[in-house]
Amino acid sequence: SDVCSSDLLALRGQAVSRAWLAATLWPDSEDSRALQYLRRELTYIRKALGSKGHLLSTSGRSLQLDLSDVDCDLFEFDAAIKKGDEASLELAVSLYRGSLLEGCEEPWAMPEREAREDATRHYR
Repeated sequence: SDVCSSDLLALRGQAVSRAWLAATLWPDSEDSRALQYLRRELTYIRKALGSKGHLLSTSGRSLQLDLSDVDCDLFEFDAAIKKGDEASLELAVSLYRGSLLEGCEEPWAMPEREAREDATRHYR
């Protein structure tokens, strides 16, 4: 099944430890196996990014997905909700097109999805 690794990195928006990321994405695997899976996923992420976005290794133990040069409606939505003025909230509602990461049933995705759904319900 798709573990949505790039989605988790994008949602964090900051450096995360490789060990935490591997354990979150493959909780039923031994640490060494989960890190092996993560290395494989990072290869796929780098290929998928091409010339857009950057996968940064801020140290040998942490990773960050820099999407500052990528247009992303999720980031616009989050920024508009945070700004909170009427025009921004109208923008956020217009950007909302359904559940975040629909089809990704990983435990870490649920709170991220619920937070955006709650924000949208609140302002509709």
